[in-house]
Amino acid sequence: MFGIDLGSFIVILIVAIIFLGPDKLPEVLVQAVKIFRSLRSTITEAKDSIQKEIDIHELKSTALGYKEKIEELAKEATSPIKNSSNEIGGLFGDINKEFKEAGEKLVTDTKSAHDETKVITK
Repeated sequence: MFGIDLGSFIVILIVAIIFLGPDKLPEVLVQAVKIFRSLRSTITEAKDSIQKEIDIHELKSTALGYKEKIEELAKEATSPIKNSSNEIGGLFGDINKEFKEAGEKLVTDTKSAHDETKVITK
């Protein structure tokens, strides 16, 4: 018990009986047992609390790892869509440019045809 052999325990008990007397010794022993129980329960609660904090930290780090993996997968999943939309946007830009050029050519051709008809009719 607490690293004390039986002989040392008996000596401590005899000294306690001499100093405290046989009347107060049971009360002191009861108080000592209560203190040891309280101390043990406090230590157990502290250990449990520390273990819970460690578990929470581990869960948090695991959750952050999963979050990073999900974000990477989301980026990988959306990157082909972005590339495709950029390509489609480029195609629409090219088509739009061609339409503008065709429209401008049509306007200039129409103006030149109109100017030619003015010249012919005069």
